[in-house]
Amino acid sequence: MKKLLTFAFTLIICMSLAACGSGKVPSNFTGGYEKAVFSKFNSFASNNGLAGRRIYLEGIIDKTSIIDTDIGKGIIGYLRDNDKNNWLVILQSTIIANENEYNDIIGKPIILCGVYQGYSTKEKMPTINLIELCIKETGEIKSGIGRLSSNGEKPTSILETDKSKSDRNISGFNQKTNQTLSFYGIDFSFPSYFDVLSEDSTETKKIFYPKKTEYYASLEFNCVDFSGTQEDFNNKIPTVVDSVMGNEAYKNAKIQKSEKNTIAGMPGWTLSFLIQDKDKVSPASYSFVYNKNVKKIIGIFCVYDNNDQSNYDYLGDYVKILETAVLSPKE
Repeated sequence: MKKLLTFAFTLIICMSLAACGSGKVPSNFTGGYEKAVFSKFNSFASNNGLAGRRIYLEGIIDKTSIIDTDIGKGIIGYLRDNDKNNWLVILQSTIIANENEYNDIIGKPIILCGVYQGYSTKEKMPTINLIELCIKETGEIKSGIGRLSSNGEKPTSILETDKSKSDRNISGFNQKTNQTLSFYGIDFSFPSYFDVLSEDSTETKKIFYPKKTEYYASLEFNCVDFSGTQEDFNNKIPTVVDSVMGNEAYKNAKIQKSEKNTIAGMPGWTLSFLIQDKDKVSPASYSFVYNKNVKKIIGIFCVYDNNDQSNYDYLGDYVKILETAVLSPKE
């Protein structure tokens, strides 16, 4: 049988503020990060050329606040490092968290890992996007806005690794010929080139792929139970992103975009990323949404690799699948 490109992971919904369990900072917590030297970063990024540098530092967050940013309101923390230097930390967007979630870190010694952004002229201090921090006395870890970004690495362009965008100029999305799927309260319409239902499909996971052997793509719908409120789901988004990108099969994935969206009129989230494995590159997108009517978090995943010989714009059609999804009629 044709080998499928599937999203081999179990979507894990757990507390976004997970404890380490050891009561101390994990030994490899700062692995891959440079220890921050204040004098090195206390200037404009245009002058020091360090924007995007992954750094860590130790200190205490004295207070938090809300500010306006280019992408909406953000939660910030004012960090005083062990040498009494001041740093501005962008903790999270208010879209997916509230300020109260970071209240329990105030005044506690922490180790913080993040991405250096530059220098705040308003606050007159260097600025970091939080990836994650660990409270020293408890080992509790909190993720931040940097976890939903490229973590400071310049994303590899799909145009550098896939056939040129102009070659993928055919849309197979046509609602007159599309296949349809009613999946846990949402009706989806998707291109007819996904014409085979995989034998690996189950009631809670439907996987489709093209019959043509020279096409290497798949479309998956999956779901997990979730009994919380919409606010609970919004607060768990960083954890869902972590569980997706933390899967061993995608350890070499590089995030291109991580952004909120709307599916069937409900707020959700979309990740676009590249899965890189030796000489194979697989552009992919994964979206998830909470349908509180059926108490399910529903995921939609599309991927193809550079062995694909079609000219289909798979990810362009994927966006149309999301845009045209509607709630199923109530019985």
